[in-house]
Amino acid sequence: MNDIDERQKIIDNEHLNLLSLFHYISGGITIAFALFFGLYFIFILFLIFSISQIFSCRFFKRRHIRLFSLTIGIINLL
Repeated sequence: MNDIDERQKIIDNEHLNLLSLFHYISGGITIAFALFFGLYFIFILFLIFSISQIFSCRFFKRRHIRLFSLTIGIINLL
């Protein structure tokens, strides 16, 4: 019985090592995708902000919707 118990402990340890390895891999892939989507989100924010600055410039030129231009100016200061 002792030999069977020792063999089972070795098998259990190998299974735990494999399980921990797969969790590391899964965690790494999750972080990579999260960073990718985070960078994508930041890129979209900069794109929206730059488009809003262009609209603000057009509103300044036409002397129209001053509150929008003021809001964009405050965001620029931040």
